[in-house]
Amino acid sequence: MTRQHPWRLENPDAIIVARPSRWGNPILLSDVGGQYPSLDERGIATLVVRDFEVLARRGRLSFPNWRFLGGERGPVAWVYPSVEEIRETLAGHDLACWCGLDMPCHGDPLLEIANS
Repeated sequence: MTRQHPWRLENPDAIIVARPSRWGNPILLSDVGGQYPSLDERGIATLVVRDFEVLARRGRLSFPNWRFLGGERGPVAWVYPSVEEIRETLAGHDLACWCGLDMPCHGDPLLEIANS
């Protein structure tokens, strides 16, 4: 998708996987950045995508002592549709997200899972 006003979907047959769609990534860049304040945006995005891939393949991911933006700590747990649901719905489709084409995106592991 493009952020230029008015935003548009380049391929009208693509499935939107951005937040807040069912296929959005619940893991926030800002929270992961809070875990690793010395990382740049690409490094943070890489970790987010890595954690998202674990979530998407398992359907569940949790951390008992997660540091939220601002330093607050506590448990966090995410759930995600199953690998079977990902394949049934997303296989063979283009996926659309707001991430730049030159940045890591959770759409990449979704495509891999959907088409494997």
